[in-house]
Amino acid sequence: MPFRANIAGENVLPFARTGKFAASPGTESRLPVLVVLHQEHSTPGRVGNVLRALGHRLDIRRPRFGDLLPETLDDHAGAVIFGGPMSANDPDDYIAKEIDWIKIALKEQRPFLGICLGAQMLARQLGAAVAPHTEGQTQIGYYPIRFYNRRLVAIAKRKMSLGIYGNHNAGKRPALVGFSVRSASLVMLAHGLVRWWKAEVANAWTYVKKPRPLAKPAPVVPAQAPSRESSAAVSS
Repeated sequence: MPFRANIAGENVLPFARTGKFAASPGTESRLPVLVVLHQEHSTPGRVGNVLRALGHRLDIRRPRFGDLLPETLDDHAGAVIFGGPMSANDPDDYIAKEIDWIKIALKEQRPFLGICLGAQMLARQLGAAVAPHTEGQTQIGYYPIRFYNRRLVAIAKRKMSLGIYGNHNAGKRPALVGFSVRSASLVMLAHGLVRWWKAEVANAWTYVKKPRPLAKPAPVVPAQAPSRESSAAVSS
């Protein structure tokens, strides 16, 4: 898909201003969104197109090449820091300055999105370490971690209303694969499909046979320390 460039040098992919991302009347006056890029020819791509379609102008800055970041986001609707080939652990001055600048967005409670390198910088600003996985695992590409969540939530709510939520794992520790980091997305997709199928079957069975709600656990009464009289009687 070809890029197009305007006079301001804001290169973006064409994005149709129709459908759910179309700008509504009166949105052209919305505050701009600060966009931080890290390569000379990088573009905000589809993220930029969606923001434009929602009526936001893009304030594109590249601190790596000398652009300054604003001292406040009062004149911006939010900020997006994009990725790049560098790391948040690199010793370059602009990396440290961007990490330090994120505290402005957090302090002013402005919408902030960190993508790839931007997410690493956010983690560093919040005090977390950015390092390889302890077991050498990697997470690359797109992962289907949401495709069944809404349905599972609906099933869980129905089980709670019937008083049977937790039957399957009663008395044992649940060990669901869920969202473990895996390099093979197909394996994760298979686990998700199996989990979804089991949940649907269990939910359908509740319509055939009314389940028996879980018995409420007996209250735990803390043990009382022996009185001084009983202690004296034992010692004598």
